[in-house]
Amino acid sequence: MAEAWALLADAVPDQAAEAARTLTTLTPLPAGAAAPGHHGPGALGAGPVTGANELALGLLSGFRRAKLRALGEVTDLYALDGTWEHRTPWGNEHVTFSRLLAETYERAGLGLYDPRFLTGVPEALEMIENAAEVTVDGKQLIAAVRKEISGTRSAAGKNRGKGLSPAGHGTNVLASDRKVTFD
Repeated sequence: MAEAWALLADAVPDQAAEAARTLTTLTPLPAGAAAPGHHGPGALGAGPVTGANELALGLLSGFRRAKLRALGEVTDLYALDGTWEHRTPWGNEHVTFSRLLAETYERAGLGLYDPRFLTGVPEALEMIENAAEVTVDGKQLIAAVRKEISGTRSAAGKNRGKGLSPAGHGTNVLASDRKVTFD
């Protein structure tokens, strides 16, 4: 666990610090990938892993899923989910808008740790931004993700195998008289 946190802190210090502030419980599971709990972003379940790097990826992946789920509880990121299907750029599978958004958001965060996860993310962001289902707040989230991954493609070649820190800070969005912050 300590090695995994050290890898995250070195590669993606902003995300690691936010995850450390947010995650309060890690429950070992007999099988399966890391997944957020159902009642708030502070708990993750994690199955067996083979090493610190795999655990770091699992923690970051679970944290991103939990963060998006929590965000979806306070604002509408999309409407009419399931009305249309969208092709994923990384697997050519047809999925609902919510799944495309979730996978893209997760892959963007993982791509800051390991650039190979960024494959297809810019194309997916473009698809999401132009989709009929995306709301104003959803577009703000996409803008924040674009800002977060900006510069990683050019840095990926120089830092192959090394983590990259996220670019920029959060974007503030007004939603129903509430201020929602995307980090």
